[in-house]
Amino acid sequence: MTDTPLFTFAVIADTHINAEDGVSGSPWPANRLANDRARWAVAALNADTPAFVVHLGDMVHPIPTQPGYGAAAARYHEMFAGLNAPLYCLPGNHDLGDKPVDWMPAHPVTAPFLSAYEQTFGPPWQAFTPAGRPFVLHPHP
Repeated sequence: MTDTPLFTFAVIADTHINAEDGVSGSPWPANRLANDRARWAVAALNADTPAFVVHLGDMVHPIPTQPGYGAAAARYHEMFAGLNAPLYCLPGNHDLGDKPVDWMPAHPVTAPFLSAYEQTFGPPWQAFTPAGRPFVLHPHP
C-alpha cells in the first residue's frame, strides 16, 4: 500500500460575488471585497492543483429577488472560468432562496428560482466518480 493519495479536492463556500467590484448591497463593508477574495481563491486553488472543487453555495450576493442577481452570476462565471479544475456547485440561500421562514433574508425557494439556478449554475444535485470513488452532492433541505 502506498501513502500517495488518489487525488485531492478543495471545498469553498460563500464567495458572495457582487455584480460590480467594490460595490455590495450588504451593510457590511467587508462584502465589498468579495470579488477580490474570489479572484485570490481561484489563484490559490490553481496553485494547489486539486482534482476538482466543490462550492458549497452562496456563489453570489444578491438573492434571486434582488436586482443584480443575473449580473452577479455572470461575474461569478467570468471569475471562475480561470479555474483549472472541474467545479461542482451546490445552491445556497443567496443562489436559490431560503427555507419558508419569516425571519430568513431570502424569499422561499420557488420553481422559477430553481429553474434560474439550474440555467445559471447547473443541477442542484450531482454525482461524479473521480478515480473510481463516488461523490454525491445533495443540497441540505
